[in-house]
Order: sequence, then structure tokens, then C-alpha cells
Amino acid sequence: MNKGALAAVAALVLTALAAGPVSASDQASTLARGSVTLIDTQTNTRGATVPVGQLPTEIALSPDGSTAYVMNSWSHTVSLVSRATGVLTSHTIKAGRYPGGIAMTPSGNRVFIARTPNDATGSVLPVKTATGVPGTAVYPPKQQGHILYRIAVSPNGRKVFAEERSLSGSWEGLLPIRTAGDRAGAPIKFGQWPYGIVSMVFTPDSKTLYVLSTNDKKALLTPIQTATGKVGTPIKVWTPVVDMVMSPDGRYIYISDYYHSIVTVIRTSTNSIVKRIPVNYAMALAMAPDGKTLYAGAAAPGTGTGEVIPISTASNTAGAPITVSPDGDVTAIAVTPDGSAVYAALGFNDEVVPIDIATQTAQTPIPVGVHPALLALAKDGTLFVVNSPDES
Repeated sequence: MNKGALAAVAALVLTALAAGPVSASDQASTLARGSVTLIDTQTNTRGATVPVGQLPTEIALSPDGSTAYVMNSWSHTVSLVSRATGVLTSHTIKAGRYPGGIAMTPSGNRVFIARTPNDATGSVLPVKTATGVPGTAVYPPKQQGHILYRIAVSPNGRKVFAEERSLSGSWEGLLPIRTAGDRAGAPIKFGQWPYGIVSMVFTPDSKTLYVLSTNDKKALLTPIQTATGKVGTPIKVWTPVVDMVMSPDGRYIYISDYYHSIVTVIRTSTNSIVKRIPVNYAMALAMAPDGKTLYAGAAAPGTGTGEVIPISTASNTAGAPITVSPDGDVTAIAVTPDGSAVYAALGFNDEVVPIDIATQTAQTPIPVGVHPALLALAKDGTLFVVNSPDES
């Protein structure tokens, strides 16, 4: 695969990670419905493929893994897919105009949906998962700003942080919301629009939120104290960034950079870069549950062969590549709860490839829907594959 084609792959990954609402001018367009394919990772057999809405861009799993909540940005809905039956559940959540992000509380009792309608107000919609009934939408204070696409819930479940932009466009930041009473706090301002939030991760103790942002000029990782909203000094990383994961103990953050072919390692105790690991055309990332190995989607130099690179987190060195495809299109990666297998989604091939970690070899590809863009693994090993044909 040539560099231009690989750039297209990176664009697909960025779309899956950072897709926002579609312009109102495109409303006449007809988009194909997405789908969710279930895979039993114990036997590597494909289960049902369930149709969902148009342009599915995010997925959230209930804590027990029994239900997947799939955000359909173009259909303005959230589809609920049951693991047990492999079908849509009895209700679909009406998310409102142009939902961009979804996050679930650790207890699983509610999901929060970030919405950005055409009137540029935007809000956060809380929904009870037991009934699918929406609560009262949370808006930023009047004349302050409007909600954009990214949203995250702290591990302790006490706060929600939603991406916000001032009405004048002079700043971008986060709107903190206390889940007890759904009360919005003062905005956390940390950059001039367009700041371009791509992803957010919390330390396990919920004390610090790291916000990864990128635009055509810069990429920054900004630490924020969740109790006070105090913004720390941003860490400059190379752009464009593709994916970000944190080690299970919260000590390190790993960021993939496609064009510079590196994975950047950041120590959270000092908020400093400790190493840049060479990974050719680094794309999707996934961490093993024990934190000992990071897996990075990549493409072989010269040939563009799709690969998954195991990286030792103790030494920050890349191991031997595992070939998964003749094309370098690893759009998502997931690791089983016991760490014995890795699954690589191949967006251009409409397949998911299992990797046996004991032998470090790829197994027989599993056909799924058109353009698998997102993967989510339940605790029992069921793999939910979100297929989004209009991102291909």
C-alpha cells in the first residue's frame, strides 16, 4: 500500500475516534445503516450481525457487558444491542439532533450524550439505562458557550466532562457536570478554538483528566485536576495524533502518531515525555489488562502490510511485528480480558483478525460487516464490532 493510501487509513481511524456531527447542508444525503457484529472470542466464531442506525461513531458497554450502546450520529439515536440475544433491544434512545459522544457511569445506571444541534446551543442528555428514558438536558450557563462532541465520565462516577466552546469562539474547554443532581459547574478553559479535542482519559483515582487535542498546527496533552478544574501545563506532542491509551496503573500515557511513525510515552508523575518508540505508521492502540504489553496497529515499511506491534511497557521497546493483512488498514484493536488474544479490525477488508498471543501469530480472519471501525470487549469475552460503511 502506498503512502497516499495509508494516509487514507489514518483518516479513517481519526474519523472513528473523533467524528463529529454532519453538516446540515448534507441532510439530503442518504447514508447506509451501520451494523454490529458479535464474535465469540472463546471459539472465534461469528454470531449475529445486527443493523443499527446511520453513521455509528461511538460505542459504550454496560459494566456487565450485556448491552452495547451504539451512537448513530446521523440517525440521532442510540441503538441498544443485547449480547445474549444478538438483537436490538425493545427500545432505541432518541438522542436529539446530532449526537457526538456517549459515556456511561461506572454503575451502568445512566449514559450521558453530548449533542450539537444546528442552532449551536448544544447540551448533555442524561438517560436512565433501565428504561431508556431521557432526563432533563444540561446546558451551559446562558451566554457562556455550547457543547461539542467529546464527553467522559470519571471512574468514580461523580463527574461528567463535556467538550465546550465559547459562543464567540474565543476559547474551548470542558463543562464539568456533577452527576448528583446533574449540576453544571464553571467552564474549564484551556485553549483557543479550534483546540480539537480527540480523546480524554482519567487516572484510576479520578483525580486527573488528560485531554488530547490536535489541529493542523499543534497537538497537546493537557492535564486537569478534576476536583478544582485547574489546568496544568500542556505537554506538546507531534501531530497528527491518532489514538491514546493509559496504563492500568495510571503511570503512563501512550499516544500514536501516524505520520511521524512513533508512539510517544508520557510519564504522568512528571507530565513529561520519556520516550518516542518507532512504530511505522502507528495507528490504533490497545493495552493488555496486566499493563505489560501495548499493542499498536502499524504498516510495514515499503510493502504497507498490515501489522500489530507488541510493545514492552517495561522497556518501551517494540517487539517483532505480527502480520495481519496484506493491506495496512488496522482501524481498531482489542485485547481479551485474560490477555491471551488480540483482535485487529481491518477496515478495508471487512474482517477482524484474531491473534494468538502465545504463538504471536494471526489466526483465520473473521468476516464482519462493511468497514469495521470500532471494537468493544465484554468481560465474558464477547466482542462487539461496530461496522460503519459510510466511514469507508
